[in-house]
Amino acid sequence: MKVKTILTGLYEVNTYLVYDDPNNVFIIDPGADAEDIISTLEANNLSPVAILFSHGHADHISALDELLERYQIPVKITAEDAAWAFTPLNSFPGYEKIQKYPEDLIGVIRDGDEIKSGDSTLRVLHTPGHSPGSVCFVDEAGHKLFAGDTLFSGSIGRTDFPGGDWNAMAQSLKKLMQLPEDYEVFPGHGESTTIGKEKRTNQYCLHVLS
Repeated sequence: MKVKTILTGLYEVNTYLVYDDPNNVFIIDPGADAEDIISTLEANNLSPVAILFSHGHADHISALDELLERYQIPVKITAEDAAWAFTPLNSFPGYEKIQKYPEDLIGVIRDGDEIKSGDSTLRVLHTPGHSPGSVCFVDEAGHKLFAGDTLFSGSIGRTDFPGGDWNAMAQSLKKLMQLPEDYEVFPGHGESTTIGKEKRTNQYCLHVLS
């Protein structure tokens, strides 16, 4: 799969445009700056077919309303995070506007689900810890992992937010470390990395594997 990265919002979320076919583009974690996302799609003649959320925190979903005004496409999120992501529980400074619950477009995703469009397939891997419904999206054909805020280069997502759970995170990290080392990791924030590099150098991964 091809990957285009757009840095969005105050918290510098990596919004990803992922596709094999330019007519079948997944938008992963549209954190903010909907106009930048739309202009990138249009400048590259890309047509989105679904919006995928690695988790529900406001910094990862705050372009949703504006995107749905332009594109009436399915929205994929876990039930665990959908329960609070579109409520005042999900407000914090810099993201005052609560996104509307996309009732007619939302589709609940679960561990093991495959999200398909054309020749593109992403497998859902439930990785709670940063939030109860956090997931990663796995491109098995291309050995790519879209990790949300579960795994970063040299670090991991925080577990001290409401709904965070270090014990759950530890189990999620163990699950990710079972992937082949050549998998390229595209995190929710920061630079890309690989499973092999994190297995050898990330103190959190080393801790859970010890």
